Amino acid sequence: LAKHKKEYNTYKAEVIKALQGKSKFNADVLNELLTASKEAMEAAEAEIQQCKQELANDSQTYKEAQKNLKELLTWADLYKSSSMASKRMIMSQLIKAVRVRRDYELEIDFNIAYEQYCKGF
Repeated sequence: LAKHKKEYNTYKAEVIKALQGKSKFNADVLNELLTASKEAMEAAEAEIQQCKQELANDSQTYKEAQKNLKELLTWADLYKSSSMASKRMIMSQLIKAVRVRRDYELEIDFNIAYEQYCKGF
């Protein structure tokens, strides 16, 4: 962006010289260069704004993931420190069915969806 701004300002100064008759360049050519430089500068600014927006979105997503991880770890600690009866009760609320097949293949049906977990049950 700085490169484009410098180029734009250089062309702008040269256009002023051309209008005063002090430049070797044609005013029309300078005007085309000035326009192209301005468009490049605006495109660079738009790209910077888009990158800033993506960074803000990614930052928000990261914060939400950190919050979910913290909650999950809190639940894990609570489960770990619970009695066996409490663990069974917690599992009965979360798991609908468990099927064991040959070669220890497990199929687990949960009572809640990920979206419900994210919203706090």
